[in-house]
Amino acid sequence: MDFKARVNVEPIDAGFKVVFEGCVHSDVAALERELHRVIVAKPRHVDIDLAAIDFLSSIGVGTLVGFRNGVVGGGGTVKIIALQKQTDRTLRYARLEKMFQIEPSAVIAPQKSAEPGK
Repeated sequence: MDFKARVNVEPIDAGFKVVFEGCVHSDVAALERELHRVIVAKPRHVDIDLAAIDFLSSIGVGTLVGFRNGVVGGGGTVKIIALQKQTDRTLRYARLEKMFQIEPSAVIAPQKSAEPGK
């Protein structure tokens, strides 16, 4: 099982779209370095796409909160534009739906595995 999360940062008009993949679990050092690059750019807006996140641990939640706080502290806004139902439940259980602007249409069905039997 791969516990490494990956992030892809794409420029958009007002800032960046940050697309997460994999499991945001315990090894988040590389992820935090990439997110720090976005923070220091002081974007006006960041869209977060969590649709390809299989698992979000408490460390992952903390990483997202730290990222959000860094962007907002620099004068930007953050919106979650896509996430799986389980990730949505995790954020709502921690009462973070008030901290993160979550698009009403953001929750998607889990992605199906391409491997037979999964």
